[in-house]
Amino acid sequence: MHKKYYIKKMAGQVHKTDSENSADQSSKYDQLYSIIQKIESTGESSEIQVLKQKKSRRKWSSGSDDKHIQPQQQELQQEDVKSSPKQGNQGQSLNLESNQVVSNFNINNTNGSESSDVNSSSSNENLQESNQYLSPSKQQMNSEQNLQQRNQQKFMSVMENLGINLQLLINYKEIKQGSQIGKGSQGIVFKGNWLGQDVAIKSYCKKQDKQKNKQLMVDFLKEIQVISNLRHPNIVLYMGVCIKKHKFYLITEYMENGSLFDHLHKRKTKNLNFIQIIEDITLGMNNLHGRGIMHCDLKSSNVLIDQNWNVKLCDFGLSRIKSKKTKCMIGTPHWMAPEIMRGEPYTEKSDVYSFGMILWEIITGQIPYENLSSTQIFGTVGWGQTQVEIPQFSNPPILAILAKDCLQLDPSQRPTFAKILERIQESQKQRCQNKEKAKKFLIDFLSN
Repeated sequence: MHKKYYIKKMAGQVHKTDSENSADQSSKYDQLYSIIQKIESTGESSEIQVLKQKKSRRKWSSGSDDKHIQPQQQELQQEDVKSSPKQGNQGQSLNLESNQVVSNFNINNTNGSESSDVNSSSSNENLQESNQYLSPSKQQMNSEQNLQQRNQQKFMSVMENLGINLQLLINYKEIKQGSQIGKGSQGIVFKGNWLGQDVAIKSYCKKQDKQKNKQLMVDFLKEIQVISNLRHPNIVLYMGVCIKKHKFYLITEYMENGSLFDHLHKRKTKNLNFIQIIEDITLGMNNLHGRGIMHCDLKSSNVLIDQNWNVKLCDFGLSRIKSKKTKCMIGTPHWMAPEIMRGEPYTEKSDVYSFGMILWEIITGQIPYENLSSTQIFGTVGWGQTQVEIPQFSNPPILAILAKDCLQLDPSQRPTFAKILERIQESQKQRCQNKEKAKKFLIDFLSN
């Protein structure tokens, strides 16, 4: 019965469209997508025009016969000669430079969006006057360039209205993309270099379907909106964003030691300081919840470790700002809270359950529900109330105690991250006190 219900109601809906978006914000996303489409179409048509003109100039300069040149091209060439009889080679090179267009849509800085209407109107008048002395083909290219500039300015203003810091837009030419270091449902992560510094480049993969590609852009912008305003030692540092045609790139700091998932299940790293790891995760999550943000996809592969073994949270593509309407099935089934599998509202306690699954991973060294498919997990865990077997003992003992509390089926029975942090820090103090007592006892025993 549970399986039939899942197949009928929830198949393929692990990542639903966010229900909390206002109509105004949705219209901004639509506007932004249409602007990107216009910029690409004008860029491609301008590029084709440039190629055609180059070919016609090659034929003309190589002394080819007039019969091989079409009548339209002959007229254009004659007009070019008439319009500049005294310029010679220098004038010809200047015309070539003026006809250059940007074939790739790269956002370099915000100067274009800050120009005043007065400047733009005066520049348009100047361009109109200069266009009177140009051939029809060059006038068309200039008009396309002007249209592209206007679209880029519109793009900037919409991005700014969405609350995205335009100062963090990066030129694609400044980025050197290296080898692949990870892959997820939304894109591929590469190691890269930006202005001499190692970075992680998250590339959102272009979809074939237009609607899916539009949703990809929305997810990309939502992640920027969340991560660009976060500054915390236990949250991965956001460095900038790059948009190149329909490809979107998120640039963050590079974490040399990979993910907690790799250390637990692939590298089998020994002697990890698990108390420090879970404390860092708790500090990062407590900061998120304090800002009213829910991670919604907390798992060991989204817990990264740098060269100094500092732990930081990443991947905020599914994150949501707390709202009364936050009701959507999002996340990874193996770490997802049962109430989310049933389609109930997402709360901070759902993140706490995912944290409990990470604790279970650390204690057992196993992947949760490794031999079950997503459908089976939804049927048995979400609707069947089946759960992983929670260990009674661990080293240190605080891990098992916290796992038991965080994996409560009733969300109201789970602790907050603020409470979890207090208990972790209290256990560390207790351990230090016990060590001091043991040292003192040993010194007294040996002195006697």
